[in-house]
Amino acid sequence: MENQKLQLNGKALKMLRLSHDLKAIEAARKIGISKQHFSNCEQGRRTLSVNKTKEFIELIGSTESDVKTFIEMIGE
Repeated sequence: MENQKLQLNGKALKMLRLSHDLKAIEAARKIGISKQHFSNCEQGRRTLSVNKTKEFIELIGSTESDVKTFIEMIGE
């Protein structure tokens, strides 16, 4: 992941959230954004900032490296 900014697309964001049994409102609150913004990110209309992406990864107890591997596995 050297010097690359990780961006989660909507499908990956939603799959990761659901796999960690988080509701969208819960995830949004914990990373400090509105539920609507989070929903828009999951639907591909918006993207999470790099900082919010990092906060989400920390929230689910993962690492950028593991998330990157997950994204590659699902073909995104």
